[in-house]
Amino acid sequence: MMATRQHSKIVEELKREKKFSQNIIATIADSLLVLDKDFRVKSANRSFYKLFQTKPKEAVGSKIGDILGDADGKLAAKLAKLFGTEDVLANFELHYQSEKLGERIFNITARGMIVEEEEEEEEEEEEELVVLEDITEQKRAKKALEESEKKYRSLVNNVQLGIFRSTPELPELKGKFLEVNPAMEEITGYSRKELLQIKGSDLYVYPEEREVILEEVASARGKTTRALRFRKKDGTEITVSDTKFAVRDDAGKILYFDGILEDITERKRLEEEIRKSEERYRTLFENSIEAVFTVDIDGNFTSVNKAFEEWSGYSREEAIGMSYKRLTVPEHIDFIFKEYNKLFRTGEPIRNLLYEVVLKDGERRSVEGYVNLLKKGDWIEGFQGTLRDITEHKRAVEALSRSEQNFRDSIENSPLGIRIANEDGKTLYANRALLDIYGYSSVEELEAVPRKQRYTPQSYAEHQIRKEKRLLDEYVPPEYEISIVCKNGQVLRCQGRPDGRLRANRRCAATRRA
Repeated sequence: MMATRQHSKIVEELKREKKFSQNIIATIADSLLVLDKDFRVKSANRSFYKLFQTKPKEAVGSKIGDILGDADGKLAAKLAKLFGTEDVLANFELHYQSEKLGERIFNITARGMIVEEEEEEEEEEEEELVVLEDITEQKRAKKALEESEKKYRSLVNNVQLGIFRSTPELPELKGKFLEVNPAMEEITGYSRKELLQIKGSDLYVYPEEREVILEEVASARGKTTRALRFRKKDGTEITVSDTKFAVRDDAGKILYFDGILEDITERKRLEEEIRKSEERYRTLFENSIEAVFTVDIDGNFTSVNKAFEEWSGYSREEAIGMSYKRLTVPEHIDFIFKEYNKLFRTGEPIRNLLYEVVLKDGERRSVEGYVNLLKKGDWIEGFQGTLRDITEHKRAVEALSRSEQNFRDSIENSPLGIRIANEDGKTLYANRALLDIYGYSSVEELEAVPRKQRYTPQSYAEHQIRKEKRLLDEYVPPEYEISIVCKNGQVLRCQGRPDGRLRANRRCAATRRA
């Protein structure tokens, strides 16, 4: 009796411990599963059901491979080794995908368990405890961090600007470089190893400049930029733009300097060339064969070259201070104002500005202008431009246009039928006489009829032979007879005279189609 009471007490104690363990398991954030030796789920905690959006009746009894998609069986093989032992499987990474959860990554930890049944006569049961830790976001964050670091390293290593970190100029630190990028090696000629060994002041042509700069940076709360003279490893002197920024601790003490170094030797050389170029521009301005001028914002001339004087008839003294309106024909003044105003607002140069001017002697001339902004720094001082007299060119173009129109009129009014075709024989143009011969009202109506149907069979065959001969560059008679089929069915015998693409046809005789 006593033994029975003791046994009952032990059983109750075991039940309480089991209930306590279940309560603890229910509060764990990771998904916990208990598997039997067939890899089937015996139980799971709330986190598992919540994550996989399922219920106990759906999960219990299911194989873990079916739940997690263990297609290659690697997980099952690992778990099989744990049954009957208390061994542990740690850090097994599984990639999971489903419509509900999408892509997930789990870190799986498992341990074999030997559970003693409450009844003494029952055998020990082999189970496994499987923990699923969802590390998806952790992996994504790690990957994003790695990609960010990779981009940063790529930027620092591939940018053409020297990037460095150096210590303050203190006795114990000696202003050493802590880190440099590859561009620093290229700019200075020193290797990374050498740069980390020398003092920053060793690069200065004038070492005392470094002390002055560091004092400026130390007293400033932002970046400081200066142009300095550096000496490369091979002794070459270069000009650099040195930008430094002091990095401080919470107490304001300088920990180190971050900086950017740019070799501006070429830029300085170009600036000198620009200065010389401006001198050359003045020479070109004076000696240009085209009329060159500048005007202020109000449109008054501020300078003109010699060619402008000779062309316009106004001397330099007369032109300077004169309004553009005096040189422009009245009907174009408003147009010119609008074009210059547009240039002022957009900054887009005016090209091919066509208008008419009136010279000092009263003669009207046609000009083509090119105008751009005249700036000093960011300030717009006025406009500068050139004028080309195109009067004679314009007259020649107009004469050519009249000649072409006369030619088109002669073709259109010719009593002979004239057709222009491309290399494939498609009609590009037909005059009125040709359309009348065929009986069609337009080229489109003519082309709507297949070419073969516009000839008699024999005439079409002869046409094909002539076409092949032309392609082979063989002789084709300058005149030949053709028989065409008109819109109304009439067959007309005509005289054809080819001239390249031009077909001249003359009505000769007509017979009714049988």
